[in-house]
Amino acid sequence: MAEIHEVACPACGYGYYVSKVVFRVKDFACICPKCKHEFRPEESIGDMERGEQG
Repeated sequence: MAEIHEVACPACGYGYYVSKVVFRVKDFACICPKCKHEFRPEESIGDMERGEQG
């Protein structure tokens, strides 16, 4: 079974799930499905700062 991790866009706060594999890939960029902002998984905002969730 795939391991997943929740991330939240630092630009708009939209939360969604990604595979934990993305944290092992050097220079991997997540793309927010809501606002299309690109960010590294490590830049994801924490639970307290998040706006809405997908």
